[in-house]
Amino acid sequence: MGQVFSAALSTGTDASTQTFKRALRSSSRGAFSLVEIMLSLGIISFAFVGLLGLIPVGLNTAATSIDATVETQIMQRVTAVARQAKFSELPQMDRDPSKNNGEEAPDFFFDEQANEVIDPAAITARNYVYTAAVTLLKETKVPSNKATFLNPNLATLNLHIRRISAPREVRLVSLFIANNGQ
Repeated sequence: MGQVFSAALSTGTDASTQTFKRALRSSSRGAFSLVEIMLSLGIISFAFVGLLGLIPVGLNTAATSIDATVETQIMQRVTAVARQAKFSELPQMDRDPSKNNGEEAPDFFFDEQANEVIDPAAITARNYVYTAAVTLLKETKVPSNKATFLNPNLATLNLHIRRISAPREVRLVSLFIANNGQ
């Protein structure tokens, strides 16, 4: 049937027939077939499936990085408060010495940007993301060549930082505060 069609075209002499012949010849040389298009789409979609699998890993890494940054800022803030306080007033850092389910009760509350939440209504409404609990050891054991002895001029401040969405994960930081003579 193709030969009959091309034979009928070859006998035509008007301009529209000549234009159609040129279009038929050029389209058969430069076009992609349906198989080629489907094969290229399959390769591209296979590559995108691999890239989409990396998105959850990247999101988890970003969340872990944000948590570590905010927890470090919280630690720096509590450390600054402890170092500026009089040595005799360090026990006041442990604002709530009670225990909840055997764990230290939170003493400080922070939002997602490590800003301290001090409004009692916001704390009651749980408008915070991180908590920090302080435990103070008034005398710290100091190792030496002969024995370990208690130093009354050195206090250990243990800081327990938690994210409320993951309460079982605790970052523990121990700070040594020297008696500053106050």
